[in-house]
Amino acid sequence: MRFGITPHPSWYSFPTVTGSRATVIAALVVLALFGGGIWGYLAWDDHRQAEAAEQRRVEREAATRVRQERAIAWVAAVQEESKEKMPPMLAGLGLGMTLDEVRHLRPSVQPRPGPPEPGKILLEERLANGAQVVYGFEAQSRRLLQIQIMSRMPVAGIAPHLAAMSEQYGRPTGIWDCPQTGGVPTRRFTWRGSEVALADIFLVLPGGVSVTLYIAAADTIGESLRISACHPVEGDAIASFPVASPEQVQAVQAGATTAP
Repeated sequence: MRFGITPHPSWYSFPTVTGSRATVIAALVVLALFGGGIWGYLAWDDHRQAEAAEQRRVEREAATRVRQERAIAWVAAVQEESKEKMPPMLAGLGLGMTLDEVRHLRPSVQPRPGPPEPGKILLEERLANGAQVVYGFEAQSRRLLQIQIMSRMPVAGIAPHLAAMSEQYGRPTGIWDCPQTGGVPTRRFTWRGSEVALADIFLVLPGGVSVTLYIAAADTIGESLRISACHPVEGDAIASFPVASPEQVQAVQAGATTAP
């Protein structure tokens, strides 16, 4: 009689895996195989984005340097050209100078009374010949943007004055009638250079002539002509200056501006 163990059928089989368990196992296998790749991709993508951000930063800094270099070159060109155009009584001054530099050269300048203009700092000075000078600075950079020299003369003084201007600056590049100069009509003679321009502005009044020599960047003078609705004057019309009416003068005296 032999004793033995009869194998149970379960010894030769494995537990049956249900559908849901098979899905989980498959997902774990996929994660094990490719999980490292996913994390590697995410790390690469973060690195790529960081490189792109760094490239943008470098490009912004380069663009800023280019703008700064151009601004410095422009200021230097404007200073050099405007010094050549400056009238003798203001010799040494140049557009683009800082407020401190102007104060050093013109120690008699004072803040201009009245309400401030947005974005500007205004100083004024009285010259020995009675003329008034207004210096306009950009508030942020504190650099000189424009100069206005205002004086008065009799009507008979217009021709000698223009002859002296032509002798100093040459033939005017433009002659304009401007009907909307702060509510009064003006005649303007302009001398345009590469970066700087001059405008000699005549306001003919019943009792004389107010003259403003306006020195600024060429684009600024051009914009002033546009704002004042200026149009060119030619031929016989040049000899006839517009004259402000008593009503227009009264309006100006009541508070209207005549700034270029």
